[in-house]
Amino acid sequence: MTKTDLQGDLLADLKSAANARPLPTSQPALPPPLTVPQGELRPATPALDFRVTPLRWARPGLVAPDTGLGLGLRFGPVEVSLSLGG
Repeated sequence: MTKTDLQGDLLADLKSAANARPLPTSQPALPPPLTVPQGELRPATPALDFRVTPLRWARPGLVAPDTGLGLGLRFGPVEVSLSLGG
């Protein structure tokens, strides 16, 4: 088999694949959205937490707050975190 035969075969395969119709895809049915009464939803309340622990030192690093989403920083005896909700 020569190089031109191989190139011709590959080109013919590509042309036939380009002319082929795509296969239909089915999307999974989504469940209906949950309904929540208006009085139960509240916006998230941000909270800033500052702790000093003189007897327990920790290595510097990022920490997750105790509740909700957020970010915290710990350095030695000091820990500062900001959380949203909780």
